[in-house]
Amino acid sequence: MSASDHVLYLLSVALACYVQSLTGFAFGLVMLGLAAMTGVAPLPVLTQVLSVLVLVNAAGFFWRARPQFVPGVMTPTLTCSLVGVFVGVALLHWLSQHWLPILQVLLGLTILAAAADLLIRPTPQAKLDSPLRFGGFGLLSGVLGGLFSTAGPPLVYHFYRQPIPGARVRDALITVFAVNAALRLGLMGASGQLDWQMVMLSAEALPLVWLVTRLTVGRAPPVSDTVLRRLVCLLLTLVALSLMASAIQWL
Repeated sequence: MSASDHVLYLLSVALACYVQSLTGFAFGLVMLGLAAMTGVAPLPVLTQVLSVLVLVNAAGFFWRARPQFVPGVMTPTLTCSLVGVFVGVALLHWLSQHWLPILQVLLGLTILAAAADLLIRPTPQAKLDSPLRFGGFGLLSGVLGGLFSTAGPPLVYHFYRQPIPGARVRDALITVFAVNAALRLGLMGASGQLDWQMVMLSAEALPLVWLVTRLTVGRAPPVSDTVLRRLVCLLLTLVALSLMASAIQWL
């Protein structure tokens, strides 16, 4: 990587942290989308770095608070999501070797789904969904987590539709994402896919993640919530379309 590549990479991380602090969502997708769009590092390496950052973020969160869960929710969600991680990692290995443009198109579609998710405010249901539905969304989330280390969109949408307190939703999501990230890194390490570039990029980003998060978390955004969601949605949409356009040119 050149000096300009490192600057673009760190800018992508900083912007992703800022968006995460303001919205509580989309850190991984913004970072992956911008970094992949600028081509600063291979997409599989970036997903490994993101897994490390997810784990560090979760460790910092649970260092201060013990998670609490709603009974009957975590077991099907977490079990099925772990199965999905195996599927996603296998897809990533195959696609990155044979169909890298398809991988970029899938990432673009995932980012577009996240952009739509930001604009749609799910209306909470009166009754908790069945364990089967939690397992289904967990499986889909795990596949995305295995592919891109971005398991958020399906579970964020599903959990916020449930009659569950916001703090319990937060605890569940952070736990699932952290466990998925740990399994993903373990699978990558066992198959010899972790390298020094991932280690160096992770070390490079961690101080910036800590600094930007510390400076921005808890602060009111400079615009209204509606405007903020639209701006982030626009950013994600532009990133997704750019990724998909460049991938289609390779096909």
